[in-house]
Amino acid sequence: MGSLREVVWGFVARYENGWIKVHRRAVIEDIGDNSTCLALWVMLLSLANWKETKIMWEGKQRTLPPGSVVFGFREFAERWGCSKNTVKKWAEYLHSTNRILLEVCPRGCLATICNWEKYQTREDDECPKLDHNATTTRPQSDHNVTLNEEGKNVRREESLSQGVQKCIEEWKFTLTHFGVDRELKQFDEDRIARAVQRYGYEWVSLAFQGARKQQKSAKWDPSQFVSLTSYLDPNKIERLVNIGAGKEDASEIDWSKVFGKVPA
Repeated sequence: MGSLREVVWGFVARYENGWIKVHRRAVIEDIGDNSTCLALWVMLLSLANWKETKIMWEGKQRTLPPGSVVFGFREFAERWGCSKNTVKKWAEYLHSTNRILLEVCPRGCLATICNWEKYQTREDDECPKLDHNATTTRPQSDHNVTLNEEGKNVRREESLSQGVQKCIEEWKFTLTHFGVDRELKQFDEDRIARAVQRYGYEWVSLAFQGARKQQKSAKWDPSQFVSLTSYLDPNKIERLVNIGAGKEDASEIDWSKVFGKVPA
């Protein structure tokens, strides 16, 4: 991470120079689906301390582990031009999904990045330089293992791609089912691909099937609420999967409560 310049904020040092690592999967999956959530995640990684730090927290001295940062909801809200509650909501989301441990007190918030040591360890501490001769004279059996692993990775990618295509077809069928005349754009395909990576194509496919079991009534018109955002919502997808798998009777469901919508 290189040399770091310490910036004192309130009662804890922050660090603004050097490098951090951002795991691709975090961005590809749910964190990258919301710009505020992504900004908050990257900001917390960027400002977190890289060594043990002593602070005063609620009137007592406390030693924070590497990967901790003190911040304020209002501080980030003013920076990003959003409400304090929006920042709070996404901080609580990161906490509920085990990305951070969040503590709140009247003077501010304390976030500790989970698995900080695993993902942010300095490369020069954990990756000794390889001996060139040892590398070039690697046994043939080792080489075969590498090729086998590469073959497995290719097959996994092919399987993932096939699953994404199946789910895209399910989504097209869902649009047609509800009479929605909408062009399927790259943005939709990317959202579906991220969902398949996160949940697996079986879940995504069943979620679409569950959504198609919505029934039109005097107070509910499912064609008015056809949405990838709703169907792939982490708080809703499991129920849609159960409905799609026939584990729940769709005719007994108040769909306006499922999707949090109030019919006009």
